[in-house]
Amino acid sequence: MIQSRELLAIISICFMSFTNVLNGQSNSVKSLISKNINSDTSNIDLVKICKWKNDASTCVNFSFDDNNLSSLKISQIFDSYGYKCTFFVISSYMYVDSLKDICSRGNEIGNHTYSHLDLSQLDSSQVSFQVRKGKELIENTLGIKCVSFAEPGHSKTQLSIAIEQQYELFDRDYSEYSSPVYSSLISTSKISGITNYIKTGIKNGNRLLLDGHGIDGDGYSPITKEFLVQTLDSLKKYSNVNNIWVTSLKEGAQYENLYHEIKLKKSFQNDTLTLSFENYNKEKYKDLDSSLISVEIPFEYCNDISCLTKFVDVKKLHDKFIITTNIKNDTSLVVLLKKTEDQNVLIANVIADSLIIYPNPTRDFLNLKSDDDISLIEIYNPEGKLILRRITNVQKIDILNLPSGLYFIKIETGYKNNKIVHRNRFIKI
Repeated sequence: MIQSRELLAIISICFMSFTNVLNGQSNSVKSLISKNINSDTSNIDLVKICKWKNDASTCVNFSFDDNNLSSLKISQIFDSYGYKCTFFVISSYMYVDSLKDICSRGNEIGNHTYSHLDLSQLDSSQVSFQVRKGKELIENTLGIKCVSFAEPGHSKTQLSIAIEQQYELFDRDYSEYSSPVYSSLISTSKISGITNYIKTGIKNGNRLLLDGHGIDGDGYSPITKEFLVQTLDSLKKYSNVNNIWVTSLKEGAQYENLYHEIKLKKSFQNDTLTLSFENYNKEKYKDLDSSLISVEIPFEYCNDISCLTKFVDVKKLHDKFIITTNIKNDTSLVVLLKKTEDQNVLIANVIADSLIIYPNPTRDFLNLKSDDDISLIEIYNPEGKLILRRITNVQKIDILNLPSGLYFIKIETGYKNNKIVHRNRFIKI
């Protein structure tokens, strides 16, 4: 909550800044505000864990069941797109050389039981044998850790789920924290259905599961190579706009778990941001090579960053930095924020010389005065949640129904290569 003294100070600053804008005194406004606002500690809640790795809009897990000769060809097609997937094998017979090749290129080999029996028709000892024996043979034959499981025919009971969880970390058809959205890749599948499925995943941010067997006449109800390529082409097209993460089941399921399990502790000291990832369960994820998590830092904190923690990946998006780190190695992250003087100006009515918002504070409307067309308006609450979005060129925003308090606004002007992003705060009174 904003304290009354703080609110009065902010209102006073906002009123003075608007008056000075009208008088052409924007530089003095910036100087005044930079002396009164501690931008290091304000709005720290906007630093947060991304729902998916690298701030992807959704995560897609492809899996292919049984032991099919076409599995190697499928993995090579995925390679050409830079994607990874999971192959669930029946361990009583395996194409060992092909599976080792598939594994060596980053794909996952999962457990599809020892002999592909219907688990819903078995007693507890039989279920236990099918799961345990399948896992043991895969690990001993291929020299890997097998952590994912898929029931034959998606047939399961509460008993089989409980037994399977004693041996495997992830189940394709079960999640601790969500209900993954499932779709089949079979001979009767239509590309229109797949694209609609992808669109829904992007909209809702759910983890998507696409399950098939083989291609070009190999395996149960196989699709064609052309249909698989069409599907991956559709994903690539949407990913160019929405950033879709296509990966193995174990990577997608683990990230989903970590997103719900990890607590992010944040602290500022001067220009240094320290992040601590609490509640990481080392024992639970001991059989995995890494435990990756991504964090976003909005541009309003800085115009450049450097990580004092080693072995992290940093990406610069249009309005934020994304840092991906392996918390299996280090559960803390130290980031040096590099700022320009103007980035301390967070409450001025002047977002840029070409854009003015007023009045600020306001009760009912925000007026926008821009030299360029406005292409996007987004308003966030102090927790960083998007509460209003307009993709239109408007000169006035109705905020009458918003509760009183502090809000953050992002406005994009111009189009395509000439786009400019403006950020500010305003107060609803």
